[in-house]
Amino acid sequence: MSENFEEIIKRLRQCRQQINSSSGATGHLKTLEKIVVKAEKSLRRIHDPNARSALANTVGAKRKLRFNNLKRFIEKNRQLEYGIKRGESGKSTEENVEATGNTAPFYSSTISEATQGHSAATETHTPKLVKAIKGPKIEFFISDIGATGLLSEAKSNFESTVGTGTIHRNEHKNALHVRNKWANMYGIEVKGLTKGKFLDTILAAEDDGRISSQKAESLRKIIIREQQLHQDLNETSESLGEQATEMVMKARNEEPLLSQEAKTGAGMLDRASLGRKPPRITIYEAKGGNSGLGYRIIKGIKYQQGTTTYLNELTRLDHRYIEGIRKYVMSVSDDDLISCAIRNGTIEVRYELVEAKPDGRIYVTPFILDETILDLPELDKIL
Repeated sequence: MSENFEEIIKRLRQCRQQINSSSGATGHLKTLEKIVVKAEKSLRRIHDPNARSALANTVGAKRKLRFNNLKRFIEKNRQLEYGIKRGESGKSTEENVEATGNTAPFYSSTISEATQGHSAATETHTPKLVKAIKGPKIEFFISDIGATGLLSEAKSNFESTVGTGTIHRNEHKNALHVRNKWANMYGIEVKGLTKGKFLDTILAAEDDGRISSQKAESLRKIIIREQQLHQDLNETSESLGEQATEMVMKARNEEPLLSQEAKTGAGMLDRASLGRKPPRITIYEAKGGNSGLGYRIIKGIKYQQGTTTYLNELTRLDHRYIEGIRKYVMSVSDDDLISCAIRNGTIEVRYELVEAKPDGRIYVTPFILDETILDLPELDKIL
């Protein structure tokens, strides 16, 4: 490699180091973030919707700036360095990113989904996870919602579910403590007390004399109760996420797109809606409690919820999506803004995450869709 190229690589690295340093752009933004967080905590005690809304916009703008500019610049900086080192500076950006992606234990959320998926497809071992790319997280304040009848009822139900979740969480915590205490008392490993293993584990402890039959039966009842409380907590958390998402939809004056006659599950969308300004379809991932994003294996590759490929797949698997669009278009006039946008292919597609935390706070985060691979069911197959 020529000295000129070595000098260029050196300067590229220096540039990245400066950006990421405490005195660089990233450092200044982190400092700003700490100041905003402190201000946010103070403002929570002030019942002023305008001030809180302004603060939320400030936080979102700051995160968006950091995400859209700095991370992209650093990524391009790295791509250029790898291209020079491999003598492939003339190759496409996607090829250069692929060269760097295989060195990581999972694919970075700053690399495009198409690139992540292509890289994962070249692997011969366990499929890696193609991660969702997220935009800025914004807090959704219930206190800012207008006091219409439906929203007031929704807020009341949500607050009640938050209270129920707190009760279930405390009960489960206590039950878990009792279970672990008994296991320790009789020399039983906790990892053997899962739903599929606890009966065999307790039976083995009985056989080798560590626990009497009477105590073993008591321990079984303790474990069954703990598992039931855990299920109750999960169901409450799921309901919390769904209720929060419905409030967000109502606050945005969006029309539900999916029938909710049956409980959602694998291969089904959580929530979806139609909005007018601008004409749009929004698909929501609803998460409650501390639940994280799941994934689905598609053509041998794990795609996280929030990825474009995951969305493409579920809009085809969940028949309610196609039926919802068909029913809407057939029920409105030809000059309806949403119907026109659907029929002429200009409808905006959004994919968002709604998180309802255990303490009742709600956050909305947009997923960044990869327009190059976005492929929802074709209109002529829907109408």
